[in-house]
Amino acid sequence: MTEAVFHYVAGNLITSLFAAAFVFVSLTLLNVPAAFLLAVLAGVCDFVPILGFFVALTPAVLLALTISPGTALAVVGLYGLCHAIENYAIVPKVCGHHLKLSGVAVLLGLGIGAALGGIIGALLALPVVSAYPIVERNTELTRKGHGRNKEKDREKADYRSLRNCFSVRLASLTIPPMV
Repeated sequence: MTEAVFHYVAGNLITSLFAAAFVFVSLTLLNVPAAFLLAVLAGVCDFVPILGFFVALTPAVLLALTISPGTALAVVGLYGLCHAIENYAIVPKVCGHHLKLSGVAVLLGLGIGAALGGIIGALLALPVVSAYPIVERNTELTRKGHGRNKEKDREKADYRSLRNCFSVRLASLTIPPMV
């Protein structure tokens, strides 16, 4: 179970870094004031599904309006593009890879979680969905009556999997495995 939560947080960290970088580059190119602070805000707010998008977007649009309405409209479009890329390309790939779930399962889990529990449901959806295969595997091992040695081997394999989860490649970003 802790493995699923860890992978979920790692996936969220990657998507938050993407959002912060995307927003920083976009706002810098549009000459929006305080681009770095708005990028940090976007990265932090990225942890909160749905609502975080609007919390990060509002000050960016207000500052873009100091330049021109066209710039504000461009900011809205770029934030929307960032949100779409993240939710339909990065989250299914990164979270699906880390949590060993298909992209469809990630999207369905997020959608059902948000529909049932709003923001809290969306935050809890992926750890709950990803915990299912772990619980099922442990139940099956218990039901088959495997000995303690096989369980220790499974724990070692889970540890190696957990240790190697940081060898994620996202574009040219490579985080080396922990030793």
